[in-house]
Order: sequence, then C-alpha cells, then structure tokens
Amino acid sequence: MPTALPKKYLALGAVLLVAVAGLVIASFMVAQRFNKQALAQEAWLKLTAAPSYHARAELLLNLPVRLQGRERPLNQITLRTEGDVVRDTTGVPEFTGTLFTEARGRGTVLFADGQLRLLAEAVAFRLENLPVLVNPTGSLVEKWTYVDSRLLTTRNGPEIRQVLSDVFSQLAYQGKEQDNGGAIWRYAGSLRAEDEARLIATLQHQVSGNHGYHIIARLLQAYDVQSLVVDVATETQEVRTITVTFVMPESASSASALAVLNLAFSDYGKAVVIDRPVKQLTVRPEIFSRIVGTGEILPQP
Repeated sequence: MPTALPKKYLALGAVLLVAVAGLVIASFMVAQRFNKQALAQEAWLKLTAAPSYHARAELLLNLPVRLQGRERPLNQITLRTEGDVVRDTTGVPEFTGTLFTEARGRGTVLFADGQLRLLAEAVAFRLENLPVLVNPTGSLVEKWTYVDSRLLTTRNGPEIRQVLSDVFSQLAYQGKEQDNGGAIWRYAGSLRAEDEARLIATLQHQVSGNHGYHIIARLLQAYDVQSLVVDVATETQEVRTITVTFVMPESASSASALAVLNLAFSDYGKAVVIDRPVKQLTVRPEIFSRIVGTGEILPQP
C-alpha cells in the first residue's frame, strides 16, 4: 500500500500547481494581448491587399476665423465621397461613387454634389449642383466632365505601405466595442515627430505622385495629429474605420480640433464594375481643384 505524503508536501504541491496555472494563464493573457496588439497592423495589410471594397471618406475642416489679420470668407469645409473601389490590372485603385463638398462662412453657404469617377487615367464627374460663383455660366452642371488628372496613381506604393504599417503597429489596444456592424476592437495612439516627418516625406505629391496622399501630407505639415483611432471588426479582422484628428501645433485640447479625417471600409472583395461615361466636357485640373479643394491649407502666422 502506497505511503501517504505528509500534509506539508501536499500543501507545497497545491502551491506549485496554483503557481503553474497562474503562469499558464498569465502567458495566455500576454499572448492574447500581443495578438490583439498586432492585429491593427495585420488588418491594415489586409486592407491594402484587398482587390475591392466599399469606402467612405470625409474631411472636415474647422479653420481659424481670421488669417493674417483678415476674416476668412469660408472657414468650415466639408468634403465627402462614398462609393466602391477596385484595383485595375496594374494595381491602381479606381473609384465610382458620389461627391459632396460644402464651404461655410459668416452668412455664406456654398455646396456642390454629384457623381464621381476616379479612373486610372483621368477624373470624371457629373455635378447636380454647383455654386454660380464658381461656374457663372452653368456649363459644368449635369454634364460628364473629364479632367486629365491621375489622382490615385502612386509611384512609391511599397514605401507608403511600410511607413503606414509601422504607424499602425504602434497603436495601443483600447478594448472591445460594439457598433452597428457587430463587435470591434479599438486601437488608438498618436504620431511621434519622426513618424510625421516620414509620412510627409513619403506622401507628398513630389514623391508619391498621389494627390489624395498629398492632402494628408499637407495636413501633417501644417498641424499636429492629436489622435489616430482605428476600429477592426473582430469576426473578419478587417479595418472598419480610421479617424484622424488634427489640431493646432502644441495644442492638446479637443475643442481646438482643426480637421478630422474619417475613413470607413466594408464589403471587402465585392464585385465592382467601373463605368466610363461618355465625355461631354473637358476642363483643366485647376478648375476641378476649385470645386473640391487642393489641401493647400495655410497655417497661422
């Protein structure tokens, strides 16, 4: 018959069992935290590799009322697009959807809206509304107008993906949230000075050749990033939303938010057909810039 162990050894064994179990649980929690921490970067890479998706982009600008001692005629700007994105055979993304832009100032509201196509070789738009101040003759309304401008062509895609991947890898896991699309994991952080410098150098039009990235580069050059928030769908591990808040330099108050960039993504891999409407008009790129803005935002002196 086996000899019974003394009670002190049984107690020691129980302590060791609890300690080992604690180490296993702690290791599991650390691994889970690491996996969640790494998910933001993985979700970003999944977005950049997606052949197609539905996208919504909105830029809200709340500029200081006065610039260089004079009142700005328009200081609240909204630019919004929504539609589907698909990459062409060369990897260049193309977009089909809607465009809305609005500018407000004291006693003034101007807006334009309509259909938008961002093609690999050109931009095409058909406006339903356009301020008379911008187009007194009404020649740009209800006509498919083409601009010889390649807004989404990028010369340095791998470098941009690497820089943004590094930024996403530094975001901290904030916890689990719920939205209309289900459960999400939220990540948040800011940008270090060296990251802002890398982004500006990589995204600017002289280097990237991409006008959309250039707007972000101009915002980074003029203002500071107060926060970068990314929501990732837990079920599909896909980026759902990205929100970037820009503030005046050296300001930490959310009330001083100067610009907010909201991006939303869904329906990864959906079937998308980009039509090419018959060209009715052609305008110079600077005319299109007057309608949608250039991103050339002047900082305060």
